[in-house]
Amino acid sequence: MLQNILNLEGVTVLGKKQLENVSGGAQKCIITHSDGSSYMLILRSFSSSDSGASGAANNACVDDITNGETSGCHYDCEHDGFGQ
Repeated sequence: MLQNILNLEGVTVLGKKQLENVSGGAQKCIITHSDGSSYMLILRSFSSSDSGASGAANNACVDDITNGETSGCHYDCEHDGFGQ
């Protein structure tokens, strides 16, 4: 199937550097779930632009805690500057 896609007119394979600069308008956030002894990192994209992604990530954390999927959750979003 990949070969069929690559044979389509106008298809270009992007290099690693080009892929780093692709932006579809979605903001990425790293969501960390914890149960007190272990952690799970999840990279999620939110269609919210700019700071709206932080609110969407916060809502995702609240939902995950409320639904019992995790006992602890925090997020770190691209817009805010990862690690800031």
